[in-house]
Order: sequence, then C-alpha cells, then structure tokens
Amino acid sequence: MFSGLRVGLPTVGGLLTSVGPLTLFDTAAGDQFTALQYSGTDPSLTIAAGQITQNSSSVLNITASVMRGGVVINHCVDNWSVTATVRLNSWPVNARGLYVGAPTYNGFFHGGEVCRHGGSSVYALHRSVLNGSPWANGANYSIAGAPSAVLSASRNKEVLTTSINYAGSGNTTINDTLVFASTTLELPRMFSNFGLNFGSGQIDVLSLKVTAEYANARFAFVGDSITQGRFATTYADGFASIIRASYPTTTLIAGAPSATSGDWTSRIASVTMMTPRRAFIMLGTNDIGIGVTLATWQSNMTTIINALEAAGSSVVLVSIPPRGYSPVRTQFNAWLQTLGRPYIDIYTPLATGDALNATYDHGDGVHPNTAGHAVIASTIQAAITANGW
Repeated sequence: MFSGLRVGLPTVGGLLTSVGPLTLFDTAAGDQFTALQYSGTDPSLTIAAGQITQNSSSVLNITASVMRGGVVINHCVDNWSVTATVRLNSWPVNARGLYVGAPTYNGFFHGGEVCRHGGSSVYALHRSVLNGSPWANGANYSIAGAPSAVLSASRNKEVLTTSINYAGSGNTTINDTLVFASTTLELPRMFSNFGLNFGSGQIDVLSLKVTAEYANARFAFVGDSITQGRFATTYADGFASIIRASYPTTTLIAGAPSATSGDWTSRIASVTMMTPRRAFIMLGTNDIGIGVTLATWQSNMTTIINALEAAGSSVVLVSIPPRGYSPVRTQFNAWLQTLGRPYIDIYTPLATGDALNATYDHGDGVHPNTAGHAVIASTIQAAITANGW
C-alpha cells in the first residue's frame, strides 16, 4: 500500500510544515496501481502496475468495484480532487462504465460518469451524477468510437465541479458545477469511498491522481451530522463552517451522518493522515440513540483520542449536546471531563432542563437549527480565543 504522505513534502517531527492539498496517489509521480484496493471481489477487474482494466459483460455490475487506497482514500473529507485518464473499449447495451468522484456515506454518488446509451454505438458523458442519473439539465454528450477521455471531479466545500476532456473530432471539454446551498441536499462532509467507481463494460484506466485538502490544518472537527452542519439553513451556517470562515484554509470538517464512536475508530486514519494541529471531537449522540454502552463508548473514544495524539494532534473534547433526559448522556459528559484534555461544554447553553431548547431545536429534539449552530460556534470560538489556539 502506498504512503499517505507523498515523498518530498517538508516535514518536521513527522508533521507537515505547510498547509495545503495533500497528494494521496499519483501515477505520474510513480505510484503503482498495484497499491490500490477495492471493496468486494470482482474477477472482471484487473489491477496491474500499468493500468486498471474492467472487462465485464454484465449491465448490472454497477458499483461492484470501488477503488480505494486503504485508509488513505477511504473516508476522505471536505475538499478533494480525482482525475483519471481512461480508454473506452466495447460495451454491452445500457452499460454504465466509470464514475470519477465519491459515493457518499449513505450511498449517493457525486462525480462524473462515462456510459453508453441503450441501443446506441455512442458513449454518453454525464457531467454530474447522483445515483447514476445526470443531475444537471442537458448533461448528456455523445461521441462515437472508442475514445480516450480525461475525467475529473473535485469538491471545494459546498461546490462540486466535474470535467470531461475527450478525443473525438478534436479535444472537447465539458464542465459542470453544482452548488449544494441547502442542507436538505445531501452533501456529507465525509465520503464512504473516494476515487474510481466501476460499472460495467470494457474500460482501461491509464492514469490516476487523487488529492485531498489541508495537510497540517490548524483545526479539525470530528463528529456526526451535527458537525456536518445538517439542518442548519445552509452548510455555511453549520457551527464548524462558521468557525472555518475565520480560518478558511486551515480548518478541516469531518462530519458524517449517523456516525458513532465505533464508526470513527476505523475512519480516524483519514484525519490523522492530515496531521491537524488540534482536533475537536464531538461524538456520542448516535451512540446513545442506538444503545451503545458507556464502557464501549469509552473504549472507542480512547482509541480515537490515542490515534490523534499519536499523530501529533492536540485533542479538545466537546460535550454531547442535549437530547432529553439520559443518565448515560450525563455519564458520557462527566467521563470526558476526567480525561485531562481541554473540555468545551456546549450542553449547558443549548439545554432547557434536559432537553434541547426549543429556540435551538430543528424540530427533532436532536439536531440544532441555525440558531443552535451559532451558539455552538460561539462557544467553541470563545474557547479558541481564550486559550490562544
């Protein structure tokens, strides 16, 4: 497996000395496809040193093989870019060829796609894709033959951009930009996989480059849908985004819907590889909701904290927000305060008794609304200022 830190990046004591995009995989820089992994088993997919070959006659092979780089490309976060050079060979009718981008935590896919129209000899280039269908109007472009193409997809905060440059009657570039302004449009802070997603037909991948954001970020926020900013009016109104507005190129947001502490024990490497200077952890709401015991949550949190600190990050613990009376919640928050790390209490300013104050409640008693996110942001920002973080 290739290293998460590319050779040549300046480091001091194992930490990157400058903030910026981190190259995770690049065939042009010498990385080999043999270092990649994919989920499941698929005999039609061959990973060799020089290329990746998909050769499936099935039209129902969609999403069978998602390219990963182990913990490196798995569960990347807020800003990323994937670019691949592909050669399109023969496909069965209605074949779905290759997606470039990222499936989300709950199965939705955002990125660019090449495929073949049913009953046609031409290939369709879909600019932006959600669950296999073009999102933007007029997103289908067709070319004849078996061309090569360069597909790229990138995300910058709430903006998704896809580009396809293909050979035909001269090189042609198709661009599309989608802005996810409302949190009702699912654009999680974290993606469950990252890179290439193979469908069916015959296709060769000749080159691949994957980058992610903010190596050596000043702050990282690790959590669930509340950290994601879910149910704020816009993603920019989420508490972590509010804080990032003051530190726009040095704040990493890693929040996934329904995430538990157990989920994060396997995902935390995607944050530690970015070597953030300080990580704020707010986890436990979903653990309580599904009945995770105090002992199990403590064990998971210890694993997460140890992993971050081993990577050189300072850890700040954020209390679990109110969600009605729960003796376990009280025990969770009390235990956090015994660990000797900085602790930020967001429970008190959000609560009325044991419940989430109606002024700050989105309506489900769990997720804060825009006003609630503003309270969390101001509370955390006050701690940042007071401690000189």
